Amino acid sequence: VDAGALIESSSKAASPAGSQSPVGDTEIQLASIWCDLLGFQTIGRDDDFFVTGGHSLLALRLFSRINRQFGCELPLSVLIAHPTIRSLASLVDRKSEAPPSEMDSPKSKGHQVTLSDEGLAPPMFCIHGGDGGVLFYRNLVGQLSGTFPLHAIESLELSSSDVIAPTSVKETAAAYVQHVLAKHPKGPFRLAGYSFGGLVAHEMAGILESMGHRVDFVGLFDTHNPTAESRAFSLPERFTSFWKQHQEIALPSRLARLGTRIVAGIRTNRQVRSGIHQAEANGPAAAHSDLRRVQVRESNWKAMKAYLPGPINGRLTLFKAMVGSDKFEWPNDYGWSSLTRSGLDIVPVPGEHLTLFEPENITALAQALEDSLNRVPSSPQIRDGE
Repeated sequence: VDAGALIESSSKAASPAGSQSPVGDTEIQLASIWCDLLGFQTIGRDDDFFVTGGHSLLALRLFSRINRQFGCELPLSVLIAHPTIRSLASLVDRKSEAPPSEMDSPKSKGHQVTLSDEGLAPPMFCIHGGDGGVLFYRNLVGQLSGTFPLHAIESLELSSSDVIAPTSVKETAAAYVQHVLAKHPKGPFRLAGYSFGGLVAHEMAGILESMGHRVDFVGLFDTHNPTAESRAFSLPERFTSFWKQHQEIALPSRLARLGTRIVAGIRTNRQVRSGIHQAEANGPAAAHSDLRRVQVRESNWKAMKAYLPGPINGRLTLFKAMVGSDKFEWPNDYGWSSLTRSGLDIVPVPGEHLTLFEPENITALAQALEDSLNRVPSSPQIRDGE
């Protein structure tokens, strides 16, 4: 993620006007933080954080400051349901006055958030990516038809300042299954995950199957099987790969993009190396800080490298980025064909690994997801609560 580009784009957002001014101490304090991060002089109590220029990196900084200032540990994903100062202030006041529930306490591995509760079809549960956040799934909601509820599970390690205890994909999946069953006890179940989250979703499917539940759908958003054989490209091969991926572009533009890619690659490599060094050299970082995000990502990376997935009974759907990596060569199926007893569907989607959920690609991804779900054989659903 190009943090500099994100921050620059958000600073260009116009300051909102016409909304009612913040009311009460909590709203006024939140408005001060909000304005500082977004570069506004004033903000209305009903202005939406995302509409006014907020994005996932600014959300991390917003919640880092909120938690320090108000002495609470709110999961980042609550911003999805509480994107305005008015609603967020109400939540902050409640959390400051009452202890957190067991499921949403820092001792729990995850926090389940509802992105959309519309629709009568079985709900979809989406698992966070490597850095633990789920705000990017918010982009899906506006592109879907509303025929099924959509939930996401965020890592609570992102919202904690405690030491990140060593964990595994299996342990994480087992904990998240409890969140799913608490929301949707009797199935059938539909799961999906981006990158690292796809591994967790796959493992969750196996756990649910072992409990006798029916899992109708497991979606992998550009997730690689960590045990699949891959090969690192040599430097000349990386240039060749990039050149082929952009062969439809005129030569001058292609050369310009190559130069941009080289500069960006050097900058990203330095940032990643620096971030990993800081993550390892320092103690537990503050909740929602940039360093905390790196620490969560590194913890999940270690869990991924140690994971040995087993086959599940259900069918898998791999949503595969059309623009592949110019660093590694992976098998066409990313190593998933042997990990399903019912077959693998490979669905090409626009973009590369880091841009699948960006505005230019999200419409196609949402359509591909719905098309895949529409091909799932219908099965009786027991409504939650029955």
